[in-house]
Amino acid sequence: MKPSSLPWHHGMRFVWPLALFANLLPAVLLEAIFPTVPVELPTRLQRASWEIATNYFGSIDSFTPDTYHNTIRPFYHQCYAAEVSHVAKAIYIRTPKCANAAVVSNMKSSTSFSDGTFAATSGVEQPVSGVETLSCSLVRHYLNQGYSAFTTTRQPIKRFLSAYKEVVMREYNICAHNRPLCSQEYHALFLNPLGSPEHFLEFIIYLLEGKLLQVSSQIFHVFAQVGIFHEMQEICALRVETIRQGWLDFQYLLGTDPFVWKESYTHPAEFMGVSHAAKGVTISNKNVTRAICAIYMVDFVAFRYQMPIECREEEMLRQLNKKWLQAMRGNARSKNLSAC
Repeated sequence: MKPSSLPWHHGMRFVWPLALFANLLPAVLLEAIFPTVPVELPTRLQRASWEIATNYFGSIDSFTPDTYHNTIRPFYHQCYAAEVSHVAKAIYIRTPKCANAAVVSNMKSSTSFSDGTFAATSGVEQPVSGVETLSCSLVRHYLNQGYSAFTTTRQPIKRFLSAYKEVVMREYNICAHNRPLCSQEYHALFLNPLGSPEHFLEFIIYLLEGKLLQVSSQIFHVFAQVGIFHEMQEICALRVETIRQGWLDFQYLLGTDPFVWKESYTHPAEFMGVSHAAKGVTISNKNVTRAICAIYMVDFVAFRYQMPIECREEEMLRQLNKKWLQAMRGNARSKNLSAC
């Protein structure tokens, strides 16, 4: 089946070459530039998004000279991990809080991706059902051999709320069980208790200030999804929200027999009220939602998610357009991406 005949609107999205839309930004909503992907994200564009977010918090400390290298650049350039299927010749690029466990589980139980063989990891053969975990630095090796890459994406604000819970829960449990990664410096930052709206606000402020990256071993969960492009030039994106159809579409593209998605995810229990408190803040405080939109603006654009109404109001768009226009002027570098 040809890709053009697939129901792309269900779960899979094209990924197109980066284009400079500076002449269009003032005239259209940001959704209009969704067919572009800021793969090689200009430094000025990263700074602009970060600056917009900080404007919504009056108590943000001024940036130090090392803020970009210590905080902003890792946030937008970090590739988490990958799984390679030698049967399907496909690489799954993992992004935290985007159904990773479910995707890997389906890969290992699908005859389209696995033959039940052993694969060598770090020189030691392990029973991984033909699906091998590898560092993102090795992705290019397999892409050069004709392997296809795919990833899963999630609505950025929902993903951030889930990642916030993941980070605070892990940091709490690590110290509660006296594990080596326990960071007393992390816990000393917060003045307000877990489960309070104030704790969530502190978390965002410390993220913007760069403090969390220095003291938390789990902060990578909140990093932008566009970090996956740091190691590759082409990829297919499946939305978590419509993963069942996207999973079938991708297998058609690979030319394998379609294997129906098996749901292996169970919704985790609430942890000390942190999710409830965080959602309450985003509902009641428009500026917090706008700040999160600014932080993840590149994810909204790259993966074609519609921003919440608060982030599409005229004032917000004017600010974004101005900053992005300034950032995009003079930038001519890009990496070409193929459609899925």
